[in-house]
Amino acid sequence: MLQLPDVVNREEVIEDTIVASSISESKFFMNIVLLLVWFNNTEAPLKKIINHGDITSGLTVDNKIITIIPVDYLCWSEKVAESARFHDQVFSDVKAQVRELWILGEISERATLEYSNLGWEVHQKNSIEAEPLTEQVDKNESTKGINKRAFDVLK
Repeated sequence: MLQLPDVVNREEVIEDTIVASSISESKFFMNIVLLLVWFNNTEAPLKKIINHGDITSGLTVDNKIITIIPVDYLCWSEKVAESARFHDQVFSDVKAQVRELWILGEISERATLEYSNLGWEVHQKNSIEAEPLTEQVDKNESTKGINKRAFDVLK
């Protein structure tokens, strides 16, 4: 969280991680936070954490909703469809120009099509290796710090 000093609503993520129903769920929330830190440092600065139940998202300074899901493969199923419709409704009240879904892994063609039909831009990444957004952020040092803190928390 120290990597996101100017981001509003950071405390909500901590609350969700603490009250998670299992260690696996807590780790899932932690992974999302770490991915939002990565996004903030390499893609676009965040101004706010948006938390609506089972998924934590970010709002960028240029008003894009960013949802990052750390999965190996996302295919379209009834459960995914329900979640997509739920998040579509929940985010309808957020003033955003664009909604982006980032999958850290792969996404099926059908899931990409369905999310696109709901107004989401879909980005698929197999790795979060990227150049930092600014030269002020040393990617290697930032990643080491993130990984060490995540290990300490999960330990």
